[in-house]
Amino acid sequence: MSEGANEAIVRRFIDAANTVNLDALGEVLTPELENRWRQSLHGAFAGHTMSVKSMIASGDHVVVRIATSGLHTREWHGIPANNKPWVTEGVYFIRIVNGRIVELETLFNELDRVKQLGGRVVPPATGTD
Repeated sequence: MSEGANEAIVRRFIDAANTVNLDALGEVLTPELENRWRQSLHGAFAGHTMSVKSMIASGDHVVVRIATSGLHTREWHGIPANNKPWVTEGVYFIRIVNGRIVELETLFNELDRVKQLGGRVVPPATGTD
């Protein structure tokens, strides 16, 4: 597929995730990725949305810089729900084969999200007694 077609598939994926359109997710994701996304769409963050900041395609790979936000409505990584909004940016590294996303890796600043939600990161104790 052309790079433009691959970028369009990624935009369909983001639109489907934003609107919780499970049928559309099934059209652009492999079954394994679709199952993972179905679970995450019902996670700890209500109103979770993504927007494309920039996108670069090369062959069957697409890299997308994403801004994402939501409202913390369920426990997440030990942080109790507190209805706080959060905003973060990150990158998706995507590979597309035969019109479907077959690989989707993420790189986001989760530490920033933890801080925005009032969580703390406590390093493990060092040394011995």
